[in-house]
Amino acid sequence: MDLSRYHELFFSEAATYLQQLNRHLLELEGDAPEALEAAFRAAHTLKGMAATVGFSRVASRAHDLEDRLARLRDDRDAAPDVDALLQGVDDLEEAVTAVAQGAVEEPEAGVAEAGGGEAVAWTAPAGTKAVVRVAFRSDTPLPGVRATMVLRNLRGLVDVLGHAPAELDDDFSGDLVVFLKAKPDGPELEAAIRSAGEVETLEVEGAGDADLPADRVAAPQNFVRVERRHVTVLADAVGELTALHGELERALATGVGAGDALDRMRRLLADLQTTALAVRLVPVAEVFDRFPRLVRDAARKAGKTVDLRVEGRAIELDRTILDAVSEPLVHLLRNAVDHGLDPSAERKAAGKPERGRVTLSARRDRGGVVITVADDGRGVDAAAVRRQAVKAGLATKKETAGWTAVDLLSVLSQPAFSAAAKVSELSGRGVGLDVVATRVRNVGGALEMQTEAGVGTTFEMRLPVTLALADAVWVAVGGERFAIPMTHVTEVRELERRRRSIRLRGETYPTVDLGDLLGAPSTGGPGAAILVDVAGRRSALLVDALLGHERIVVKEFDVPREAHPLVSAATLRADGRPALVLDPAAV
Repeated sequence: MDLSRYHELFFSEAATYLQQLNRHLLELEGDAPEALEAAFRAAHTLKGMAATVGFSRVASRAHDLEDRLARLRDDRDAAPDVDALLQGVDDLEEAVTAVAQGAVEEPEAGVAEAGGGEAVAWTAPAGTKAVVRVAFRSDTPLPGVRATMVLRNLRGLVDVLGHAPAELDDDFSGDLVVFLKAKPDGPELEAAIRSAGEVETLEVEGAGDADLPADRVAAPQNFVRVERRHVTVLADAVGELTALHGELERALATGVGAGDALDRMRRLLADLQTTALAVRLVPVAEVFDRFPRLVRDAARKAGKTVDLRVEGRAIELDRTILDAVSEPLVHLLRNAVDHGLDPSAERKAAGKPERGRVTLSARRDRGGVVITVADDGRGVDAAAVRRQAVKAGLATKKETAGWTAVDLLSVLSQPAFSAAAKVSELSGRGVGLDVVATRVRNVGGALEMQTEAGVGTTFEMRLPVTLALADAVWVAVGGERFAIPMTHVTEVRELERRRRSIRLRGETYPTVDLGDLLGAPSTGGPGAAILVDVAGRRSALLVDALLGHERIVVKEFDVPREAHPLVSAATLRADGRPALVLDPAAV
């Protein structure tokens, strides 16, 4: 049986179980007795999955971890060595990563699942070129006799170097592993084994670099869990569309009923669009659950004690966006632990709890999602940032005097800028902040920061829910049409004349002429203004005309290096012609 088609699914599922193992083992440090049972189930399931698809090293390491957890289950009074258990998870993850990256797995040792949930450990003899796994049906009478017949038949084809278990007595569970000196013809091998009868499953894998096919390990790909109701809606909608297609053909032929059919199709397509978007959404927990272990390890390296609070795990976000911001979140969390939180002695002297607190949360806001990383540490040293900015030639001392949190973030987000007094592998608010700001902007979001000396620092990522669709306003600039997503747009206004700034409800918006930025001369006239607010910075984008508002389908593409920074994506107009999407955050 060719098991390679299941490898991609295995890697996807393995990532989930590894995440669960990390989470449950960390819970063992608190008062969570149910975490031990949950961790044991995760290790047991991962072991079985790995053995099924033939990843023996992965199965062996999962079995070792399962054994340790089983001993803890049997002796509830024993204190768990969480560090050792987490190291076991790391070893297991290394084995999964190795096979995912195409490393060849030699079956030097392994675990085969036996009846009753027990495991049969085995070691392949030297010179093994193929490993055969045979499982007999659970109700097979005298399974040891059937296994003996399999061995006899195999010896008529090829040299058999050994088998596991070594004794095929009354205790034989029905799971047999056979080690062959060569790989005989596939159909002939299968026929010889199945002729013994009562064979339920049969697996064959090569051993050694020369014997493994090139596609032995498939490259991992993303799998998305989809609710059954979404699949049902999509299937039903496709059926209705097929029926509507026939109805439209008849209506066009007869000239009767085309309007009603088009109305039904319009409603059906709207429902399909909503369901298709729902399929793209995943809970932020898929990424958030990786971070308790990361924060724990960072705290130990920094010599601090930290409590991590995670909130809003069920909030859903487009998979593409969530993947894009996962690395920026790593930067923010590490910097919060190492540089943001003050040491225990300082906290005690300041009247704070000795344990620092970091909060990672997600919430809905104005049709988007806000992801927050907050700490209750010392806050950003604004004076140090100002001094470093002056020293680096980014501003004069006079200019820095009136800086707000927005200005501080702008400077901290400069590549390689850091105001940290001490450099470590984690410290410095500038370490990675340029990456964070760039990644967030690339998905149509904005990064904001609030900080207060002695109280702490909060970073907020304001993100759209999805990249597939966006509410946008169509504008004309220099004779061309552009779409501007409404993510940062607060208002649109027709103008009587063009001005250097616009005063509205006590707020001043400096104007930016998009025609000048894009090198597209204005067609004349007062035009209109798109009022935007990006991370607290307000401006009015001047355009020649407003052309309407609609929901657009955003088409990602590789923007040419020489393209203007304002260009972020593309879309299709109603007439089928392409148009560029502009990103106000780039202004």
